[in-house]
Amino acid sequence: MNTHTTTPFFEKINFIERYRALCHKFNSYDTSMDSYEIATYKEVLDEFGLSYEHNKKEKFLSTTYSLASGHEFTLTFGLWRGKVETILVIRHEGQYIDPAGRFDFIPEKMGYEFDRKKYNLPKFSSVEDLREILYTLMGIIKDLEQAIVQGV
Repeated sequence: MNTHTTTPFFEKINFIERYRALCHKFNSYDTSMDSYEIATYKEVLDEFGLSYEHNKKEKFLSTTYSLASGHEFTLTFGLWRGKVETILVIRHEGQYIDPAGRFDFIPEKMGYEFDRKKYNLPKFSSVEDLREILYTLMGIIKDLEQAIVQGV
């Protein structure tokens, strides 16, 4: 397995379909909250056992951790009003691995068509929506971690 691409792992977990479905379900600008709901982000990250840095000036939460395979994940949530921006950077043996970056850019980096105007960032209109979005995103990330560890 080529350790300098994550494409097979993203394909194995059906990343594109899962992210598209999430964005489709939570896609209303008209009803999105005018709030960051930082406490909800922190609660969910705590539930997943992730320590994180809260950069108040740049408005993001970020965590970096290593997998048993030696891959290092840096997961960042941009704190937008009513939207969830997810950025994932993966390193292995000192090398950055592609595709990575903002979730709505990853399909194109994998060579797939993806309507970013329609499916860019999931939007939340309630704290319950935000929790569901974050749990879904963390499920995708945990499945990706598992695929990478099993595939190396």
